[in-house]
Amino acid sequence: MSSRDGLLDTNTTARGEQFAMLRRQGIVARARMTFDASDALRETLEARVRHRHPTYSESQVRLATLRLMLGPERFAAVHPNETIQP
Repeated sequence: MSSRDGLLDTNTTARGEQFAMLRRQGIVARARMTFDASDALRETLEARVRHRHPTYSESQVRLATLRLMLGPERFAAVHPNETIQP
């Protein structure tokens, strides 16, 4: 099963139209959509961290969000002495 097959709630014709629309938009528009989605995900993760840790400063929120995004092993490789919890 490919990632395109994961759109189980969309019929084949509609899915084809969605991909055709994305192709017509061009690379710049698709890149903008990707960056917007990435920003939205980061903002959602930051909100989650703030909810779980209301006393965290903004720098602590950024570090905890980074840990969520990278995972504990990669985060530790970049920040070996940081113990922040997401």
